[in-house]
Amino acid sequence: MTELHNMSVAPRSMVTLQRAELQGRRFRVAMGRSAVGHGEWLDDTELTRYFLEDGAACALAVLTPGVPLTATQLRKQIARFRRTKDVLATLRVRCDAALSRLHLPEGFGFFVDDTQGMRGAPLSMGATLAILAARSGPLYLPGRFEPSLITAAAVTLFFPALEEGRGVR
Repeated sequence: MTELHNMSVAPRSMVTLQRAELQGRRFRVAMGRSAVGHGEWLDDTELTRYFLEDGAACALAVLTPGVPLTATQLRKQIARFRRTKDVLATLRVRCDAALSRLHLPEGFGFFVDDTQGMRGAPLSMGATLAILAARSGPLYLPGRFEPSLITAAAVTLFFPALEEGRGVR
């Protein structure tokens, strides 16, 4: 065993790490206060609670033109849509149409929390709801549609770019 003596010598080199950015397509997904950036819209936690209680009715209320800005207005819209026949089927048709215009890559995606500095046009509310209804933890599962599990916090949907020449033949 060796002992190091003279531990008071200053280091002669410094290592700087630079985080490499993964290549791929990113989509910033936000609604509620995180989407509009000011206090007029509902708090994300409160909006998430409304989705948990009345997923499809809440999503249709959010999609309605003249989007409700207050909890009272949103609750009135949710109550109206709760009485609507085939609310889930209606929502699914509207969200699928919005999602098809987005042209997402095929396959699974990953939700990451790097929403700072995201550029580009915001997604439509229909596409946002469709993406968040397909969320399962950190994964985007195409084909899944569960509006009661939508969380309103801003996230980024990431699809890594596949390198050419690699993979299974």
